[in-house]
Amino acid sequence: MNLLGLLLKAMTAKTALEQIAKKTGLSEKQIKTLMTLAIPILIKYLTKNASSGDGASSLLNALTQHTSKKDMDSQLKEADEVDGGKIISHILGKKKKEVTQNLSSQSGLSAEQVSQILAIMAPALLTGVSEAASNTTAAQGTAAPTLSLGSTPGIFSALLGTAASSQQAQEEQNSATNGMALLQALLGARK
Repeated sequence: MNLLGLLLKAMTAKTALEQIAKKTGLSEKQIKTLMTLAIPILIKYLTKNASSGDGASSLLNALTQHTSKKDMDSQLKEADEVDGGKIISHILGKKKKEVTQNLSSQSGLSAEQVSQILAIMAPALLTGVSEAASNTTAAQGTAAPTLSLGSTPGIFSALLGTAASSQQAQEEQNSATNGMALLQALLGARK
């Protein structure tokens, strides 16, 4: 299962939904609907942000700051919503209001409820991406949990389950694309 599938499974598990329901007063069904819509969108924006050199550096820096070893339930229960709000603002940028409104209309929740749930889930989302990147780096025999823009192309091809050609390997060495390649590889998807 790719990273997106793993994140969806972990963050929409009954025990995870219970933690968010306790914090928000919403039903688990409402939260699951929103999470199922929101997680792929957030990953899409993370990938888009990582397509630039500055965005990739920023993402890698954020990943090194979100390395909780607690289970998903505990992360959601103890989520710092202020930090989560900042993470969402950074991920979505100028599109935050538009995305929040779209998620609101699709989920039937108010924009405020959507914002609160996104803020609760954002730190755990980054921790999940960070853990996957660290595990992949460690599995490839490179220094973990340090992430760098110069990570070996083998990390990306291993996550994709394919061998990278020498041309692809050369392209992945470019710092402007490595952050995006990392996310795409972790997600098991190609651009």
